[in-house]
Amino acid sequence: MTRKNAQALAEALGGTVIPGPAGRAYAVRLVRPDGSVVEVEETGACVWRSLADAERGLGRDVVAIGDWESHSGLPEGGASAAWGSLYWAHALAKLIGGEPIGLGGRWVVEFTRPDGRIVVVP
Repeated sequence: MTRKNAQALAEALGGTVIPGPAGRAYAVRLVRPDGSVVEVEETGACVWRSLADAERGLGRDVVAIGDWESHSGLPEGGASAAWGSLYWAHALAKLIGGEPIGLGGRWVVEFTRPDGRIVVVP
């Protein structure tokens, strides 16, 4: 995602912007309540066991690496896994502890930040 989009998402979720692979794009890093770390990119995400592992690039939780479709927990195939889709909403909600909400063909994710504020990721 672009730096501007990553900054907006990081501010909404209470995360930080990090450079993506090979500096081509940006991602958002979010520390979950259990201490594990989610890194959200435009096309997918990965989960690390800890912030230390994420910073060193070690300990990647192999089960949680993939595109939005593979993270969603829904049957694969047949629907778009693009940002704003059913698969994207279910995957992002699962990864960050949010709630997927359908809005007439478009999906968003409602998320309660650690500070208690509720945000909606469109």
